[in-house]
Amino acid sequence: MLTTLVATQPVAGARIIALGEHVDYWDRLGWRDPFSSAQFSSRQTQYAASLPHSGGVYTPQLVIDGGQELVGSNLRAATAAVALAAARSAPRFRVSLAVAPRTAAALQVTIAVLPPGEGAGRTAPDVWLAVTEDGLESHVQRGENHGRTLRHTAVVRSLVRLGAPAAGHAAWTATRSVS
Repeated sequence: MLTTLVATQPVAGARIIALGEHVDYWDRLGWRDPFSSAQFSSRQTQYAASLPHSGGVYTPQLVIDGGQELVGSNLRAATAAVALAAARSAPRFRVSLAVAPRTAAALQVTIAVLPPGEGAGRTAPDVWLAVTEDGLESHVQRGENHGRTLRHTAVVRSLVRLGAPAAGHAAWTATRSVS
């Protein structure tokens, strides 16, 4: 379903940027997800604790715009949640990304965050850099998906918090080397 959302971009006025964070709490059941991470299990638990009306921790689970969670196999509900998030009238920060030419085994990535404008009154966001990879597959050896090949979109390979702009309306930038 995540692949469908990203490929079709079904909501006018919204751009879906997917992050597939594979949790590791299923790994103990006899088959290890090669893309799983304890970091993502921890993030899922933190979201479940912070979101109102949370259904707890489960898979597949989607979090839309940092504020709503839902079953990650329900395309209709996911599309409606994205539409609702896009319809909010709150001003948005503008984010740009620049990548310097590759040197050796790393890229230099610069992220700039511009505030929404005077009097917007919006709390400054935390800024994260996610490196994702599409077109990955896993061949399931055990469990309810035994024998299936799963295809993945936007698998998070690295997720790093860069910081947060200071309160107020100043532009903010950060540069990071990415392998």
